[in-house]
Amino acid sequence: ARGLSASFSRRWVVGSLIARMKSIAPRLLASLPSGHHTLVTFCDAHAIENLVTQAERTRGSRTITNQHGQYRVLDATNMSADAEAYANFISDRMIAWGEATVGEFQKMGYSRDRLSIVGWIRPQSVLRLERGRKNAFGVMLNGQNGKESNRALLSAASVIAEALDLAYVVRLHPWTALSEYRDAVDSRCQKLIHASLEEYAGLVDFSLAHMSGAVVELLNQGQAVYLLDDGRLADVFRRPGLAWGSGLAISEAVIQDRQSPDLLLRRIDELARWYNDDSEQLERLARVLRS
Repeated sequence: ARGLSASFSRRWVVGSLIARMKSIAPRLLASLPSGHHTLVTFCDAHAIENLVTQAERTRGSRTITNQHGQYRVLDATNMSADAEAYANFISDRMIAWGEATVGEFQKMGYSRDRLSIVGWIRPQSVLRLERGRKNAFGVMLNGQNGKESNRALLSAASVIAEALDLAYVVRLHPWTALSEYRDAVDSRCQKLIHASLEEYAGLVDFSLAHMSGAVVELLNQGQAVYLLDDGRLADVFRRPGLAWGSGLAISEAVIQDRQSPDLLLRRIDELARWYNDDSEQLERLARVLRS
């Protein structure tokens, strides 16, 4: 009933997607190899991989998917297509990054037994927090679904830059034009850039951010990250020692961290492990594939 009450354009989009999947399904299913017992997908929230997973489950295959980005439960204040990650989870098991993700899926009613913490499967980064001061911090903007929060981040950046007498660099999402936020920065902004995370991290002492998987990457590299809770931040990012409600509060936190660098590094390591526990990764992954 809820679907029928949607607008014509929404029903047309949904109908078109269903028709597309139905037209693809016979050819796709016929092309699947036989003689195996386990299917591993990159992300079963994606339409084709979800369809293949459904097909393999009907054959009796065991299905495993991977975490792709930092999943978080969303609500009306921050809803985006990222919600598909938990709404479309149908595999028998997920290879999860850490306790943060397990908790989010439990909120949505999934059993903890369906998630296995293995950590982010990728080459280990050699980049760690450098001691040398660059006298600049970075601002990592969200993608197009976070425009309001992006402007809140830039407003907070101005406050932080003034309070700490620092310059700042703005890293935009790859799909965002550099010109889109030029009107939202002040004279303390050195530049707006599209850059790899490694290149960006080498330019700044710490980062101001919101909801992004890049937050987890920076924590794993040992860099301090301060999140702005503008009212749209998902609960999974509202961690003590990670999120603050204003630019001024973040400025005060930075000052305290500079006075106690050892405590800062310990906090970064604890947060990094909560989001991404990749200890004994090969052994854990082997147990998942064998079970």
